[in-house]
Amino acid sequence: MAQAGNIVIVGKEFVFVYAYCKNGYLIDKATGKILSTFYLGHCCTRFTFSAPYLLGSNMDMIDTSDGNKLVSSGPPIDIRECMGAVVSNGRIFYTAQASGLQVSQVYGSEAVQKEKRIAN
Repeated sequence: MAQAGNIVIVGKEFVFVYAYCKNGYLIDKATGKILSTFYLGHCCTRFTFSAPYLLGSNMDMIDTSDGNKLVSSGPPIDIRECMGAVVSNGRIFYTAQASGLQVSQVYGSEAVQKEKRIAN
């Protein structure tokens, strides 16, 4: 495995390591078994774990409760693609590294409510 490039995230059930411009690995904390390998293609090491979601640069979202699937990505809002994610009150806030631009997404019950409002 390539060097982790200073990103190791420890959650309740998982450990996530990401090698700079290489693969990311979701590892079962209890057994040490690699559960999923991701090649996201980013040369940025900003990831946040807010169970059950692993949030990465370019607004990537991996759902660890549903087969570790990449459930959303992008759009890129920063030329450097490095954005830090913070989760608060049913929203995910991203701050772009180069421009300082902030965007947010909704998830969970907040997203379901928004979908219902749009459909009506």
